[in-house]
Amino acid sequence: MWRIAQHGWAECELETPDGRVVVPASYVTDAPENLLSGLTHVCAWDGSTTFTFVGEPAEYRWTLTAAAGVLEVAIEHRAGTAGAGSLWAPAWSGASALSTFARVSVRAFDAVLHEHGPSSYEQVWGRPFPAAELDGLRSAWRRLRASGA
Repeated sequence: MWRIAQHGWAECELETPDGRVVVPASYVTDAPENLLSGLTHVCAWDGSTTFTFVGEPAEYRWTLTAAAGVLEVAIEHRAGTAGAGSLWAPAWSGASALSTFARVSVRAFDAVLHEHGPSSYEQVWGRPFPAAELDGLRSAWRRLRASGA
């Protein structure tokens, strides 16, 4: 799901029965924090949240929508920056069980932390590991799981 591709660049890979996508992210944005916080939000309260990854110069807008234990993910792409005439186009969408998506996300970030450690992660990514955001998602996932959702 989340892996460091090279210094300052990461890839977020999603796969559902609906298909697969790899979304690049640059360290110039809070991509891992936004992903973890957005997922925490929908795990805790259902509803919807939107955030953006910057892929320099492309951007990827994510919309996570959760209801009745199902997570729908929609990703839109915009080539270039937010200038005049720059339009969002659908890039990928899929659905998954919310608890499964949260579990896979927690395990992916745990694996990255295990592989790199906090200081190496910061060196290769360019920013500190999102420990607080991962802890928040882990707690939300456990509550979701305990509720039977």
